[in-house]
Amino acid sequence: MGAYQNIPNIENNTERKVFTDHSILSQYLKTTQRMHFLMGNINMSYNIDSLNTISSSFGVTGYRLKNRYNPLLEFSGNSFIPSYQYSYDGTMKMSNTSYDFSADWQHFLNTEKNKYFIISYMLSQSPQENEMTQRFDTSAMLDDVYDKNRPKSMEQTIQIDYTMPVGNGQTVNVGSKYVNRRNISLSEYYNIEGDVKTLIDENTSDYRHTSNIGAAYAEYDASMGVFSAKTGLRYEHTWQNVEL
Repeated sequence: MGAYQNIPNIENNTERKVFTDHSILSQYLKTTQRMHFLMGNINMSYNIDSLNTISSSFGVTGYRLKNRYNPLLEFSGNSFIPSYQYSYDGTMKMSNTSYDFSADWQHFLNTEKNKYFIISYMLSQSPQENEMTQRFDTSAMLDDVYDKNRPKSMEQTIQIDYTMPVGNGQTVNVGSKYVNRRNISLSEYYNIEGDVKTLIDENTSDYRHTSNIGAAYAEYDASMGVFSAKTGLRYEHTWQNVEL
Protein backbone atom coordinates (compact mmCIF):
# COMPACT_ATOMS: atom_id res chain seq x y z
CA MET A 1 0.00 0.00 0.00
CA GLY A 2 1.28 3.45 -0.87
CA ALA A 3 0.11 7.03 -0.73
CA TYR A 4 1.23 10.44 -1.97
CA GLN A 5 0.25 13.79 -0.53
CA ASN A 6 0.96 17.26 -1.91
CA ILE A 7 -0.17 20.37 0.00
CA PRO A 8 0.99 23.52 -1.83
CA ASN A 9 0.92 27.12 -0.67
CA ILE A 10 -0.13 26.86 2.97
CA GLU A 11 -0.23 30.43 4.32
CA ASN A 12 -0.37 31.51 7.93
CA ASN A 13 -0.22 34.88 9.72
CA THR A 14 0.54 35.19 13.44
CA GLU A 15 1.09 38.16 15.76
CA ARG A 16 2.44 38.16 19.30
CA LYS A 17 2.24 41.12 21.64
CA VAL A 18 4.21 41.69 24.84
CA PHE A 19 2.04 43.92 27.01
CA THR A 20 4.85 44.95 29.37
CA ASP A 21 6.75 46.88 26.68
CA HIS A 22 4.18 46.82 23.83
CA SER A 23 6.55 45.04 21.48
CA ILE A 24 5.10 43.04 18.60
CA LEU A 25 6.37 40.02 16.67
CA SER A 26 4.57 39.41 13.40
CA GLN A 27 5.16 36.39 11.20
CA TYR A 28 3.94 35.48 7.74
CA LEU A 29 4.64 31.88 6.77
CA LYS A 30 4.20 30.17 3.41
CA THR A 31 4.73 26.41 3.26
CA THR A 32 4.67 23.67 0.65
CA GLN A 33 4.61 20.04 1.83
CA ARG A 34 5.01 16.74 -0.01
CA MET A 35 4.93 13.25 1.45
CA HIS A 36 5.32 9.70 0.09
CA PHE A 37 4.13 6.77 2.21
CA LEU A 38 4.63 3.03 1.72
CA MET A 39 3.55 0.03 3.78
CA GLY A 40 3.60 -3.68 3.03
CA ASN A 41 3.85 -7.07 4.74
CA ILE A 42 3.89 -10.76 3.90
CA ASN A 43 3.30 -13.83 6.08
CA MET A 44 4.25 -17.39 5.17
CA SER A 45 3.88 -20.78 6.85
CA TYR A 46 4.92 -24.26 5.72
CA ASN A 47 4.25 -27.67 7.27
CA ILE A 48 7.36 -29.75 6.58
CA ASP A 49 5.64 -32.82 8.00
CA SER A 50 3.15 -33.64 10.74
CA LEU A 51 5.67 -32.71 13.45
CA ASN A 52 7.48 -29.68 12.01
CA THR A 53 6.23 -26.27 10.97
CA ILE A 54 8.17 -23.18 9.92
CA SER A 55 6.71 -19.71 9.53
CA SER A 56 8.03 -16.26 8.77
CA SER A 57 6.85 -12.70 8.23
CA PHE A 58 8.31 -9.56 6.73
CA GLY A 59 7.00 -6.01 6.88
CA VAL A 60 8.16 -2.60 5.76
CA THR A 61 6.83 0.86 6.53
CA GLY A 62 8.37 4.04 5.20
CA TYR A 63 7.73 7.65 4.42
CA ARG A 64 9.55 10.59 2.87
CA LEU A 65 8.56 14.13 3.72
CA LYS A 66 9.76 17.38 2.15
CA ASN A 67 8.68 20.71 3.56
CA ARG A 68 9.66 24.07 2.05
CA TYR A 69 8.86 27.20 4.03
CA ASN A 70 9.48 30.94 3.62
CA PRO A 71 8.86 32.91 6.82
CA LEU A 72 8.85 36.71 7.00
CA LEU A 73 9.37 38.03 10.54
CA GLU A 74 8.85 41.62 11.65
CA PHE A 75 9.78 43.06 15.06
CA SER A 76 8.23 46.35 16.16
CA GLY A 77 7.20 48.25 19.29
CA ASN A 78 9.08 49.95 22.09
CA SER A 79 11.76 47.25 22.31
CA PHE A 80 12.41 47.41 18.57
CA ILE A 81 12.93 51.03 17.55
CA PRO A 82 13.37 51.28 14.69
CA SER A 83 11.43 48.18 13.67
CA TYR A 84 13.12 45.62 11.46
CA GLN A 85 12.26 42.50 9.52
CA TYR A 86 13.98 39.62 7.82
CA SER A 87 13.08 36.45 5.92
CA TYR A 88 14.73 33.17 5.07
CA ASP A 89 14.23 30.14 2.86
CA GLY A 90 13.99 26.85 4.69
CA THR A 91 13.90 23.24 3.53
CA MET A 92 13.22 20.25 5.75
CA LYS A 93 13.55 16.64 4.57
CA MET A 94 12.62 13.62 6.67
CA SER A 95 12.77 9.94 5.78
CA ASN A 96 12.05 6.86 7.84
CA THR A 97 12.01 3.22 6.77
CA SER A 98 11.18 0.46 9.25
CA TYR A 99 11.84 -3.23 8.56
CA ASP A 100 10.46 -6.11 10.63
CA PHE A 101 11.31 -9.78 10.10
CA SER A 102 10.51 -12.89 12.12
CA ALA A 103 11.01 -16.64 11.67
CA ASP A 104 9.81 -19.57 13.82
CA TRP A 105 10.37 -23.30 13.86
CA GLN A 106 7.98 -25.46 15.87
CA HIS A 107 8.82 -29.13 16.45
CA PHE A 108 6.48 -31.58 18.19
CA LEU A 109 8.16 -34.38 20.17
CA ASN A 110 5.18 -36.73 20.27
CA THR A 111 2.17 -37.61 18.17
CA GLU A 112 -0.21 -36.12 20.75
CA LYS A 113 1.39 -32.73 19.99
CA ASN A 114 1.44 -31.61 23.61
CA LYS A 115 5.23 -31.80 23.93
CA TYR A 116 7.16 -29.42 21.72
CA PHE A 117 9.72 -26.65 21.42
CA ILE A 118 9.73 -23.41 19.42
CA ILE A 119 12.81 -21.51 18.22
CA SER A 120 12.15 -17.90 17.20
CA TYR A 121 14.17 -15.11 15.66
CA MET A 122 13.02 -11.50 15.30
CA LEU A 123 14.69 -8.49 13.69
CA SER A 124 13.45 -4.90 13.76
CA GLN A 125 15.32 -2.00 12.19
CA SER A 126 14.37 1.65 11.77
CA PRO A 127 16.92 3.94 10.05
CA GLN A 128 16.00 7.62 9.73
CA GLU A 129 17.49 10.68 8.07
CA ASN A 130 16.52 14.28 8.77
CA GLU A 131 17.93 17.33 7.00
CA MET A 132 17.26 21.03 7.46
CA THR A 133 18.63 23.99 5.49
CA GLN A 134 18.04 27.65 6.31
CA ARG A 135 19.30 30.52 4.14
CA PHE A 136 18.74 33.99 5.59
CA ASP A 137 18.56 37.27 3.76
CA THR A 138 21.28 39.85 4.44
CA SER A 139 19.12 41.92 6.84
CA ALA A 140 18.96 39.01 9.30
CA MET A 141 22.74 39.14 9.96
CA LEU A 142 22.65 35.39 10.59
CA ASP A 143 24.72 32.58 9.11
CA ASP A 144 23.12 30.14 6.70
CA VAL A 145 22.95 26.72 8.34
CA TYR A 146 22.57 23.07 7.43
CA ASP A 147 21.70 20.40 10.00
CA LYS A 148 21.71 16.64 9.39
CA ASN A 149 20.58 13.99 11.86
CA ARG A 150 20.71 10.22 11.25
CA PRO A 151 19.20 8.19 14.09
CA LYS A 152 18.95 4.43 13.76
CA SER A 153 17.56 1.73 16.00
CA MET A 154 17.89 -2.05 15.64
CA GLU A 155 16.69 -4.92 17.80
CA GLN A 156 17.38 -8.65 17.43
CA THR A 157 15.76 -11.37 19.53
CA ILE A 158 16.48 -15.10 19.75
CA GLN A 159 14.07 -17.14 21.88
CA ILE A 160 13.68 -20.84 22.72
CA ASP A 161 10.55 -22.20 24.45
CA TYR A 162 9.89 -25.77 25.56
CA THR A 163 6.52 -27.15 26.69
CA MET A 164 5.77 -30.61 28.12
CA PRO A 165 2.96 -32.23 30.12
CA VAL A 166 3.82 -33.60 33.57
CA GLY A 167 0.45 -35.03 34.50
CA ASN A 168 -3.26 -34.80 33.86
CA GLY A 169 -4.00 -31.11 33.30
CA GLN A 170 -0.46 -30.10 34.29
CA THR A 171 2.11 -28.43 32.06
CA VAL A 172 5.64 -27.14 32.49
CA ASN A 173 7.04 -24.38 30.26
CA VAL A 174 10.71 -23.37 30.23
CA GLY A 175 12.56 -21.03 27.95
CA SER A 176 15.29 -18.48 27.43
CA LYS A 177 15.70 -15.31 25.42
CA TYR A 178 18.51 -13.06 24.23
CA VAL A 179 17.86 -9.49 23.04
CA ASN A 180 20.36 -7.13 21.41
CA ARG A 181 19.31 -3.48 21.07
CA ARG A 182 21.33 -0.77 19.36
CA ASN A 183 20.51 2.92 19.12
CA ILE A 184 22.70 5.26 17.08
CA SER A 185 22.30 8.98 16.48
CA LEU A 186 24.75 11.03 14.42
CA SER A 187 24.07 14.78 14.30
CA GLU A 188 26.08 17.16 12.12
CA TYR A 189 25.80 20.94 12.03
CA TYR A 190 27.24 23.11 9.26
CA ASN A 191 27.59 26.78 8.41
CA ILE A 192 27.01 27.60 4.73
CA GLU A 193 28.89 30.19 2.69
CA GLY A 194 27.75 30.12 -0.90
CA ASP A 195 27.87 26.45 -1.87
CA VAL A 196 30.51 25.53 0.73
CA LYS A 197 29.47 23.76 3.94
CA THR A 198 31.76 23.96 6.98
CA LEU A 199 31.29 21.44 9.77
CA ILE A 200 30.94 22.95 13.27
CA ASP A 201 32.57 20.36 15.53
CA GLU A 202 31.21 21.68 18.84
CA ASN A 203 27.63 21.22 17.61
CA THR A 204 28.23 17.72 16.24
CA SER A 205 27.47 14.58 18.24
CA ASP A 206 27.80 10.81 17.77
CA TYR A 207 25.69 8.85 20.27
CA ARG A 208 25.68 5.04 20.51
CA HIS A 209 23.79 2.95 23.03
CA THR A 210 23.90 -0.85 23.11
CA SER A 211 21.89 -3.13 25.41
CA ASN A 212 22.24 -6.90 25.70
CA ILE A 213 19.51 -8.68 27.64
CA GLY A 214 19.54 -12.32 28.71
CA ALA A 215 16.52 -13.95 30.32
CA ALA A 216 15.34 -17.41 31.40
CA TYR A 217 12.05 -18.60 32.85
CA ALA A 218 10.23 -21.65 34.19
CA GLU A 219 6.45 -21.89 34.56
CA TYR A 220 4.03 -24.47 35.94
CA ASP A 221 0.32 -24.60 34.97
CA ALA A 222 -2.32 -26.78 36.54
CA SER A 223 -6.03 -27.16 35.79
CA MET A 224 -8.25 -29.11 38.20
CA GLY A 225 -11.88 -28.93 37.22
CA VAL A 226 -13.11 -25.38 37.71
CA PHE A 227 -9.85 -24.40 39.44
CA SER A 228 -6.56 -23.44 37.82
CA ALA A 229 -3.20 -22.30 39.12
CA LYS A 230 -0.01 -20.92 37.66
CA THR A 231 3.38 -20.26 39.20
CA GLY A 232 6.77 -19.45 37.76
CA LEU A 233 10.20 -17.98 38.09
CA ARG A 234 12.03 -15.57 35.79
CA TYR A 235 15.57 -14.20 35.77
CA GLU A 236 16.80 -11.35 33.58
CA HIS A 237 20.09 -9.50 33.29
CA THR A 238 21.02 -6.47 31.17
CA TRP A 239 24.45 -5.30 29.97
CA GLN A 240 24.67 -1.75 28.63
CA ASN A 241 27.29 0.28 26.83
CA VAL A 242 27.02 4.01 26.00
CA GLU A 243 29.39 5.97 23.76
CA LEU A 244 29.22 9.73 23.26
